[in-house]
Amino acid sequence: MSRTTTPTTGGIPVDVDLARLTLGPIDTGACTVRLRPPRLSDAERWHTLRLRDRACIEPYWSSSPLTWEQRHSPRRWARECLVAWADMRAGRGYAGVVEIDGQLAGQLGFQVLDAAAGVVEITCWIESRWAGHRVMSRIGLALRDHLVTALGVTRIVAPISVDNAGAAGFARALGFHREAVMVQSFDAGGSPRDHALWAFSSTDHCAVTPAEPAGITPHRRSVGLPPAVLVIAAVRLLAWRLRRQLRRHSPVGSVALPVPGHPNTLVRSVVRSDEPERARIRWGGVPPSAADTPGWWLRRSGPGTSAGLVLAWTVDGRYAGEFRLSDPGMSGHAAHLVSWADPAHARTSAHVAALTAVTGHAFGTLGLRRLAAEIPTGDTTSAATFAAAGFVCEGVLRDHPGPTGVRTDHELWALTTTGQERHP
Repeated sequence: MSRTTTPTTGGIPVDVDLARLTLGPIDTGACTVRLRPPRLSDAERWHTLRLRDRACIEPYWSSSPLTWEQRHSPRRWARECLVAWADMRAGRGYAGVVEIDGQLAGQLGFQVLDAAAGVVEITCWIESRWAGHRVMSRIGLALRDHLVTALGVTRIVAPISVDNAGAAGFARALGFHREAVMVQSFDAGGSPRDHALWAFSSTDHCAVTPAEPAGITPHRRSVGLPPAVLVIAAVRLLAWRLRRQLRRHSPVGSVALPVPGHPNTLVRSVVRSDEPERARIRWGGVPPSAADTPGWWLRRSGPGTSAGLVLAWTVDGRYAGEFRLSDPGMSGHAAHLVSWADPAHARTSAHVAALTAVTGHAFGTLGLRRLAAEIPTGDTTSAATFAAAGFVCEGVLRDHPGPTGVRTDHELWALTTTGQERHP
C-alpha cells in the first residue's frame, strides 16, 4: 500500500554528542541489562567472547583479509574504541556495549546514514548463552524509542543475512518489517551474501506501545589498556584514514561510453557547458537547492565521493539526462544508481541503452558487483526503464526519503553480476 508523499521531517541534530549516552539499567527478572559506550577495559572480555562464539558470529560478520584472531587483538579493540568515540562525539553513530549484570555480553549500536532525513542503521551481537532470552530485545526496544523520540530518527534499517534466524527474530521483536531481499549486497563470512532489509519508521512507532523507560545514567571514563597499545592503535588508525582520503581524492579519468545501436547517443563525464541545459531541463532554469547550484559538478567526481560519479548522456550532442553512481558506504562492491532524463527521451530505447552502457562500465571498469536504484512507487516510467535494462524489483522501502529526500514508498530495483535470485 502506497503512502501519501510527504516532505522529510525530523532529522538528527547536527550538534548531538552521543559519547555519554547510556540506557538502563533494566531489570528483566533474570538479569540487569544496560547499554553504554565502550571502554578500553572491555578488551579482554570482548576478545574472550568473540573468539569463543566465533562459529555463531563470523558467518554473518563483515569479511576481512585478517584472520578472526587478528581482528580481535587488544590493538584492534583500542582502534575500535577510538573510532567509536570520534563518531559518537561527532554524532555519526553510536557503538554501544551491552552490559549484563555488570559484564560485557554483546554490542548494540547504530550508524547515521542520512542525518538530515533521520535515517540510521543498527547492528548487534550477543553472547551465545544469552541468545533467545529476550535480553537484547529489551535494551533494543529502549534504543529504538530513544532514537525516534529523543533524536528525531524517522527510519531505522537493519540488513540481515537471509539465513540469520536469530537476528531476524530480534528485528521482529523490535517491530521491524521485512521490506526487501538485497541480492549480493554485503560480503559476510568471506563471501557475498543476500541480505533481507528490515526497517522501522516513525510512522510504525505511532502504532506500537513504547518500551519500558530505560533512563539515562552517567558514563564513567575508560581505563584498561597499556598506553603503548593505545598509541600504536591511534597511529595506525590515522595512517588508514590518510590513505583513504588520498584514494578519495585521486584523479578520476574522463569517461566516454558509446551506446551500442544508438550512434547519436553518448554517455560521458559532465563538463561546465552542461550546466545551462541541465538546469533548463530539470529545474526550469532555477536549481531548488545548494546541491544543484552552478558549479556543483566541479567538485571531484567519483563513486566514493559525496557527489558520486556523475555521467551525462547526450542525444545528437544535446544534454538528455544524467546517471549518478555513489558508494553507500556499506560495501566496496555495491553502489547506488540515480538516473533522470529529459521527458522527451525518458523510456526510449536510447535511454535503456544508455543505462545498459552505464551498468557495463560499473561492472567492468569500476569492478562493482551490485547496482541498486530507489524509485518512487508512482514513477512507472523509471521502473519500466530499469526493468528493460535487466534490473529486478527486490521490494518496497516504506516511508523512505530516497534520492530526492521526499518521504514516500520506494521500490528497490537492483542488478548484480550473477543475476537475481528471488527469496520467499
